[in-house]
Amino acid sequence: MLKLYLITLNCFLALICFLITSEIYKIFNYCNLTNKKLLYDKKTLEKTIHLSKVYMNYKEWILCIFILEKNIEYNKISLGRIYNSLGFCYYNAKNYIFAEHYYEKAIKNEPNNIVFLSNLAKMYTLNQEYQKAEQIYKKVLNIDNNNKKAQRQLLVLNKLI
Repeated sequence: MLKLYLITLNCFLALICFLITSEIYKIFNYCNLTNKKLLYDKKTLEKTIHLSKVYMNYKEWILCIFILEKNIEYNKISLGRIYNSLGFCYYNAKNYIFAEHYYEKAIKNEPNNIVFLSNLAKMYTLNQEYQKAEQIYKKVLNIDNNNKKAQRQLLVLNKLI
């Protein structure tokens, strides 16, 4: 009986190892493909953003993060968009600390981008940093005083503070 159990266990573990190995193999193949230094221009950036959106639609957050992180090495144009997308991936992967970090980096590149600011304020709210969130929403209203979302969120934050 013990031998049958051990044989079954080995078969099951071998199957799991095979599945994990095949996924790692796919990632390494993609890594080798992206290691070729391409000339990164606006068109390549758009393709990368589009590919990351495809992975986002399939909720493949790790692959999306990998693509975007790899793009940062070679691309120095429009880093704000890449950082914002990374923040979105980490947010959906429920890693709010990293999401906050990347939204902050996005804002360093584009300090008056309302979408980036709103995303950062949302992270501050989720991380219970209400004072920081309030400051960000006030900045959004300074840029666009008709922003309804920022007005609503400020009312909610005033109740929480």
